[in-house]
Amino acid sequence: MHAWGLVNMKVRYYIFQMPISNKNIFRHYDAVDAVDMDDYVPVYTGELEINSQVNIENYLEDLFMIFNVKHPEGFAAHSLSTSDVIMIRFDDHNEYYYCDWAGYKKLNGEKKFKG
Repeated sequence: MHAWGLVNMKVRYYIFQMPISNKNIFRHYDAVDAVDMDDYVPVYTGELEINSQVNIENYLEDLFMIFNVKHPEGFAAHSLSTSDVIMIRFDDHNEYYYCDWAGYKKLNGEKKFKG
């Protein structure tokens, strides 16, 4: 994965979750045929400030801790779990990450991703 050269900048993120009735909820990436964003609903958006160079794994792990240990005010969905998707918005593009059993799978460019 790449390192970002962001200094003193806020990065916007969005968390998407499947409704509890979806057959693919809580399934790891290799067990699903497709990741279709039409199956997801947005449950939260926020910003994190980047104060020094950070890589994507650290940023995603920070979000995992926030949404499993210290939920922000106004967050009413289940804790961040397998099958959830995090979208990170940059000035010129969005990056999508599937929360898997161990870590994250970048969805951009994957054949089974329907964004």
